Amino acid sequence: MSASPPPSTKTTWLLGSALVAAALWAGNFHLRSAGLLHEREQANRRKIEALRGQLESARQVIAEIGVIERQAAAAGTELDRWSQERPTGPTVVWFPVWLKAQLNRVGIAEAQIRLNTEVPATGLPGFKRTCWNVNLPPQGGMQNMTALLLAVEEIEQRERFVKILDCSFRSAVVEPHWPAGGFNVEALIRE
Repeated sequence: MSASPPPSTKTTWLLGSALVAAALWAGNFHLRSAGLLHEREQANRRKIEALRGQLESARQVIAEIGVIERQAAAAGTELDRWSQERPTGPTVVWFPVWLKAQLNRVGIAEAQIRLNTEVPATGLPGFKRTCWNVNLPPQGGMQNMTALLLAVEEIEQRERFVKILDCSFRSAVVEPHWPAGGFNVEALIRE
């Protein structure tokens, strides 16, 4: 076997320089790659944090929607109950009878009730909004204005779909201690 000649100093120097240059290039490449990876990692962390905030906001909105849906379902159930308890047929026939019964429950014996308006309820298909005028002549069942106002308020509190729009009461001329007057009622009715 023949032995290879020893490398020259110049060849050794060139090989050593090439190896150093390759090592420096590889190290520099590695550092740049690591820097790019670190930047991407930081950008991805910022995106994840932003998404966590959006996710939390979405969870809150979903929870709020759930509450609103439960409230709407409860109101719908109550409206259905209220509507089912009422007689069928034209509102102009049964509502005055129903309202007189409600007034009787709170001590108002006499009332004249007439329909003012009847229109479809906006946003509530199958329902109509009705407005009624209730005239109360002087009567012995109501001894003072406070009792009369509390009686009318009790009807509104008990029946969520009946709203007292306005009231006008005065002392009667014939019997000054008996109140007389009237009020307007709005009722939401299933068609």
